[in-house]
Amino acid sequence: MKTPKSKETFETLFNAHWHHLYTFAYNILKNKQAAEDCVQNVYVDFWNRFESAEILHPKAYLYQAVKYQCAKVLVKQKRFNYSIDIEKSVTTPNPLPQEVTVQENKILQEVHEKIDLLPTKCQQVFRYSKIENKSNKQIALEMGISVRTVENHINKAFKILRNTLPDHLYIFMLLWF
Repeated sequence: MKTPKSKETFETLFNAHWHHLYTFAYNILKNKQAAEDCVQNVYVDFWNRFESAEILHPKAYLYQAVKYQCAKVLVKQKRFNYSIDIEKSVTTPNPLPQEVTVQENKILQEVHEKIDLLPTKCQQVFRYSKIENKSNKQIALEMGISVRTVENHINKAFKILRNTLPDHLYIFMLLWF
């Protein structure tokens, strides 16, 4: 179903989702101003694309966009903190490409180790969804559970991983999956 595109439709979407998107962003960033800025940036971009974009599921689109805006903010913060750390320490030469791959593999291994610690069903659903890229409906059919249960397992997995992974690994996981 295609969303009719009008100012009223946009306002309805804004009013229906703004607070939830802000809460979602705040839970990731733990900063009111940064969360507001992320949601505002998403809505400005959404408004600019509103007439021409073929967005079938606006709510899902908005949540995904806010997640990526938050990831950008966290990466920027990490780079800033990282650059301050570099200034305090002696600079070293840039790593060779194979060293970067080894480092990425180590990070990915740490993330997978945390995923392995998730409760069994939660872990299985998360792997199907984020690693095998199966839809929630496919997962529900394969596992004999409801789509809502699949969504709950994915949300639970993200909450657990957010609390158990250091920020830089959580950001890496969000960008990787």
